Amino acid sequence: MLCNAIRFWILLSLLMLCVFGAGVATHLTYLARVIPDKFHDYGPWLKAGAFFPDTLYSCKPSENLADFAERAHWPQFLISALELWQDRYGSNSSKRDSRDSLRFQAFLIGIFSHQIVDSSWHSLVDGYRSHGLLRVLAETEFGGDVDEAHNYLDVMGDFIVMSNVFKGIADPGWQYYTDTNWSLPREKDVMELLHRNGVNHDEISYKELNVCLMRGLSASLSEVYVTLNRRVEILNVAYGISPASRELIQDCWLGGEFDLIALLHACLPVFQNLFEPHTELELQARRLQLCGNLPEVSRPLSGPDTNLDFRYDGEVVIVSSRVPQSNFGTSIAVGRFEEDKKLYAAVSAPLEQSKGSIYLIALEDPAKANTAVMKPFTSMRGLAVHTYRFNDKDFLIVSEPGSNCIYFYRARRRILTIYDRTADAFQLQLSCVTNINGDSVPDLILSGSSYGRNETGCAMLVPGSSLISYLNSDHPTEVEISALTAVRLNGEPFKKPYQHFGAALTSSYSHSPSGFLYVTCQGLGMVLVYSLSGLHSNSLPRYVIMAKEITLFKKYNYDNAEILPSSRHGMFGKIMLSWNYVGESFVAISQHLFNSVFIYHEIDGKVEFFLKLVLHHDSSTSSCTIGFGTAIQYDDQLKSLYVSSPGSFDGKGAIWRVGMQEIINAVKIWRQDIFYVKAVSHLYFANPQIDSKGVSNFGKAMQIVPDRRIIIGVPQLNYGNLQAEQLTGAIIIK
Repeated sequence: MLCNAIRFWILLSLLMLCVFGAGVATHLTYLARVIPDKFHDYGPWLKAGAFFPDTLYSCKPSENLADFAERAHWPQFLISALELWQDRYGSNSSKRDSRDSLRFQAFLIGIFSHQIVDSSWHSLVDGYRSHGLLRVLAETEFGGDVDEAHNYLDVMGDFIVMSNVFKGIADPGWQYYTDTNWSLPREKDVMELLHRNGVNHDEISYKELNVCLMRGLSASLSEVYVTLNRRVEILNVAYGISPASRELIQDCWLGGEFDLIALLHACLPVFQNLFEPHTELELQARRLQLCGNLPEVSRPLSGPDTNLDFRYDGEVVIVSSRVPQSNFGTSIAVGRFEEDKKLYAAVSAPLEQSKGSIYLIALEDPAKANTAVMKPFTSMRGLAVHTYRFNDKDFLIVSEPGSNCIYFYRARRRILTIYDRTADAFQLQLSCVTNINGDSVPDLILSGSSYGRNETGCAMLVPGSSLISYLNSDHPTEVEISALTAVRLNGEPFKKPYQHFGAALTSSYSHSPSGFLYVTCQGLGMVLVYSLSGLHSNSLPRYVIMAKEITLFKKYNYDNAEILPSSRHGMFGKIMLSWNYVGESFVAISQHLFNSVFIYHEIDGKVEFFLKLVLHHDSSTSSCTIGFGTAIQYDDQLKSLYVSSPGSFDGKGAIWRVGMQEIINAVKIWRQDIFYVKAVSHLYFANPQIDSKGVSNFGKAMQIVPDRRIIIGVPQLNYGNLQAEQLTGAIIIK
């Protein structure tokens, strides 16, 4: 046992010496998501290009070679390479589509993908350097130490990414990383490229360059070996340091995996246009640098859809997308959104064509009913959809965090747009719809945990009464949020950079003069509770909740508050839900990295801890990846709480159900403060898809339908596919 542990750490230490940039496997994974059809047979040159910018950092010690490696990370290097391609191939119609030309193009596409990934991954985007994956990881998980966070991403990031793609030797996904046929373009082209970028032929030969390139392949092979043979050990090390890292790597709005996939899909056509005849490279270089920020078409279209597959499995309906890279099933809303008064599920596919789509699926008979798709939108990264009921009509609300816009739709027509043009507005979206003031008109609670230059966050309450005239209008309207009578909370007196105030919100289920607003301050590991009565923009919290501890704010020493890593707070406050049971009000707050859900009781104008639900899980699965509490719903008819855990059963995912009477009995009769959720008595539904590849995120979203069916989002279905049908996503209706 000791010898095995020693061998493991020796291998890991060796890997740390040969991993560069965002990590070999990370670059290869993102490359696989965007390979154009034309270049599917040019994998060796694509992969070589995806590693090439890191090839000469330390392979052959030389200041000039290190400078070259740095230049290879920026657009001007690609422009010089494109000029070379034009000289050798593009200017000659007989050579433009030759084998050597296409190999060189594939190589440059690989380099391009590397540049896009590194600039966002390492928070190098101009104007956004206080944001981005590296910066946020450093500030929230490593006490602000960017170098430590950088080292973690470069080494552990690869293992986290690969562990999502394949689980073991039986999954074919690992073979993509071990193909040994990496190839540089022909010698004359590569050596001329080096020469044009300041490297003389006597500094490094083509043969030596190949040797340096193969270090990347060796690193990839070693990482695959560790992931296949020491998966649990390496993930325990990674998540022991940073339990939240997997979600940050995937979901961070700038530099996270899904942001990068959307960005690559948007930018790659711009880059490929540079290979067209008569291209003005200077103009195109500018477009290349800005491609991720170019405005997209925002006019909504609608029409019949043919992109969904419907399959029945007993009483279960599985609806999956045929569109790769769509993440269909990320968010779900249920309502009568059309004039036909039928019940629909609005299902988001935020990555589809880098813009995002919303699918409306009739629930009477999903496979037979007409399904419509609304597209395109812009900046759908982190999309959320909600239902807004007013005047006996259901409106579909679509959040577009990338542009800080909230859209209201009725019968697929845009009725109202609420936008925020504040300079420091980032990732504003709708968190929940609720009736705060008891006037029977639903109110909006918006939030942006990344709002502000240093992501301090915000929460905004928009009274429904200020929306009535717009919703009754026959003409689409756009309104700046400052024109509405919104209450804006900024988390004061807490003003810590990266505190992420507004990460989640909910309010007391029923309007009451003694009701509360709950706001997660994620970086501080707490939920702040505000009295709704008399709430205004300068209101201070009434309570501070940290797990079982509920402290009156006036007794809380907020000067000592500090940013805590997820290893301490477990993402307490990730999801919150309120409901009523036999006239009493309850609130659930999840701590999904620790597989816990805390339940609180509102009684006599106070908030009291009631019970902690803990999932009794399989010890063979990394605890931090189970995610019990990722989504929570309450069925008022069955009086039961539903909780998802996407990582249960080695990543397949499951939904758990606990009756409220059982929860009440645990406290009132058995005097328990911890309730263990077990498979034998509380497993409601396990993922029925036995052939899903990679981590599918089963249960990322849930919605209860009035007829007691449940809709489950599986947005990362086919995540482990690195060929066709990648990340198609699905929903399951049970």
